[in-house]
Amino acid sequence: MSTTYLHGTTPAEQQRLSRRQELRNAAELARSSRVRRAQRSDALRALLAWRRGAHATVWTSIPLVEGRRR
Repeated sequence: MSTTYLHGTTPAEQQRLSRRQELRNAAELARSSRVRRAQRSDALRALLAWRRGAHATVWTSIPLVEGRRR
């Protein structure tokens, strides 16, 4: 009698798939924390700009944000 596995994959394949999923999750997590950090520093920069003078906020934050995301 042959054993049928979930979605017709063998345990080895299943393990490989879950490993790939793990890596994807790790990458996603790293990306999201990097974005969060970027947002935090953007907020800080905006705050500093506001303290320097409200007129500075827009011009100081936008170009730097653009550069960071690419």
